[in-house]
Amino acid sequence: MASGVVAVAAFLTVLLLRDNGNSAELENAQAVHCLAVERRADFLRAASDLRLGDPVSGAPDQVRVGSRTMALRDWRVDGEAADGFREACAAFAAATKGPAAGGAAGGGNTVLTFLLALLTALVPVGLTAWLGYLTTVRKDAEAARRSRTDAVRAAALRFGQAAEAYLRVRTSSAEIGTDLLAAMHERRLELAAALAPVAAAVPGWDQPRALRTRLETDLRGDVVGRAGRIDDGLAQAVRAKVDELVSEAEVVAAEHESRAAVPGTAGNKQVKGS
Repeated sequence: MASGVVAVAAFLTVLLLRDNGNSAELENAQAVHCLAVERRADFLRAASDLRLGDPVSGAPDQVRVGSRTMALRDWRVDGEAADGFREACAAFAAATKGPAAGGAAGGGNTVLTFLLALLTALVPVGLTAWLGYLTTVRKDAEAARRSRTDAVRAAALRFGQAAEAYLRVRTSSAEIGTDLLAAMHERRLELAAALAPVAAAVPGWDQPRALRTRLETDLRGDVVGRAGRIDDGLAQAVRAKVDELVSEAEVVAAEHESRAAVPGTAGNKQVKGS
């Protein structure tokens, strides 16, 4: 719709330029009508009635405009008095059925008036449609951003819970907890996958990419590195690594959701999490 309005506006611009040419042709036709020898006396009487110029006694080709006397032909092009000639001539031409606006020389005015009215009606419609489109695009972008951040938060929560469940088993018994370890690794990779759409949405933002790489490489295999029951110190060291990854994921989600500037670090660009 907006492009259609622009096209109509361009078309009307062409018509306006053509109409300017038609106006010049109309003025020329009216001047020929008013300056014809057989009409000069009547034209001067009409000009006098309109108080735009007065006939000069004994000089049918002369006109008095204010305190000045000049030839009729010169009145038309006189810089100071030309407007008076045009006004008097247009009135005289209309009264004597000479060339007039809307006649042969200005027949495009009716079409132009219609198209101008059409443009006046279309502009608000086009602007409303364009604003509606922009609003829809903005709402869709916000919904997609919320979906990405919700996915990151949910995956981070599941990863933290899976790691905690595994560490509780390893600190309370000699069981290796193979299934729990596999679940923790599955949740770790899920969090890495949830960060991929965030990184793709903000190409210049390095933080989600770097965190995704860490999640894919850190805490791989048997994170405690030995069989049997582990002490609280080793469990706490593993838990600290997990908490660090989860916290950074939550920061990425918050930055992306708020579209705030990402704090600059070495090698990172200042971007918006949009």
